[in-house]
Amino acid sequence: MEHQLDDLDQPASVVVGAPSPLVQEILAQLGSRGHHAVSIGGAGFNLDHPDAVEECFAEACGDRRVGVLVHADIPPGAAQPRALMDLDAKGWDLRCESIIRSTLLVFQAAHRRLAAGGSVVLVAPSISLGGEAGLAAWSAAAEAQRNLAKVAARRWGGAGVRVNVVSVPPALLGDDSDTEMGRDSGPTSPAPGEPAATVSAVADLVCMLVGPESRSLTGSTLVADGGSLMVP
Repeated sequence: MEHQLDDLDQPASVVVGAPSPLVQEILAQLGSRGHHAVSIGGAGFNLDHPDAVEECFAEACGDRRVGVLVHADIPPGAAQPRALMDLDAKGWDLRCESIIRSTLLVFQAAHRRLAAGGSVVLVAPSISLGGEAGLAAWSAAAEAQRNLAKVAARRWGGAGVRVNVVSVPPALLGDDSDTEMGRDSGPTSPAPGEPAATVSAVADLVCMLVGPESRSLTGSTLVADGGSLMVP
C-alpha cells in the first residue's frame, strides 16, 4: 500500500506491521509529511523466512532505496496472555522467538536497501520495562528487540543510519482481538495531569524520530506511555 506518490529518486519509508490503528496512523502521517510511505504486513505476509521478507521488500519498494524503516509488527496471537507455567515450546516460539526472528530478518532486508542518513524506528511494547502478568514471552522478545536495535545503532551509525526504539503500552500494538491484554496487570494509568498515550501521539513521535530534528539521537529508547512507568 502506498500513501504518497512521487519520483523514483525519493527513498521509500517502509512501515512493517499488520494494519492496526497505530500502523495506519503512522502511514498516514508519513504520507502527509511528504514521505513515499509503503506498508509491509498483515494477512498473506510472511516475515518468518529470509526469502519471504526479501520478496516483501522488493514488492513494496521496487528499485527505491529505503530512507525510513518503522517496525511495529507482532504475529497474530502473540499478544494473548498466557501463564508462564502453561507455555509450551510452540507457544514460546509464537510469543517470543518468532518476534525476534522476524525483527532480525526485517532489519537485515532493510539494511541492504538503506540510504545514507536513513532512520530506523522500532515500536515495541513497554512490558519489558515494567513486566506484565501473562506476557513473559512477549516481554522477553521486546527486550531482545531493544538489544537488536541498540546493536544496529552502533554498527550502522558510521553510515549515518540512526536506530531508535519507541516503547508503547502493549494494547497500542494489537488489533481489536487483543484489547484485553495487560488490562489488569502492571501500571497502565498515565501520571496525574499527563495525557494518556494515544495512537496519534505515538505516530507523531515516530515521525519526529525519522525527521531531521532528531538527527543527533540514536540508540535510544523513548517511553511513550503518558508517564505510566517513568523509567529511564
